[in-house]
Amino acid sequence: MPNRMIIAEILARIQRGPSCWIWTGSVATSDYGQIGSRQHRRYAHRVVYEHFRGPIPPGMDLDHVRARGCTSKLCVNPDHLEPVTHRVNVLRGNSPAAQNARKRTCSRGHNDWYVRPDGKGRLCRVCLNMKRRIRMGHRERVA
Repeated sequence: MPNRMIIAEILARIQRGPSCWIWTGSVATSDYGQIGSRQHRRYAHRVVYEHFRGPIPPGMDLDHVRARGCTSKLCVNPDHLEPVTHRVNVLRGNSPAAQNARKRTCSRGHNDWYVRPDGKGRLCRVCLNMKRRIRMGHRERVA
């Protein structure tokens, strides 16, 4: 945990709004606030969280919780942050992976999913069977 002098410098770089605490210091290419030297950089929201809440459990990400009104990567308000697994953090977002994970049916409306053996995706069984029949020459009506 950083010492008092470093914490004072960090707190001086935070603009406290009615909800979010916006980091006004250096920003990484990932659009998150960053602290430190070239050799040792850390994300500002992680340092501030650890100062106010304690250590982040190993293997956990800090999620900027949208339900608490937070949508900014520059927010360092510890009340807006929650330690979660990387999977939960990704699925709460709006990335293509998160959007696909929330889908309950395929594009044709079927909900009979087949999870690939490697775990890297899922496919619709009904559509797979239709494609196989078409490939083998058995034409039938597409649902």
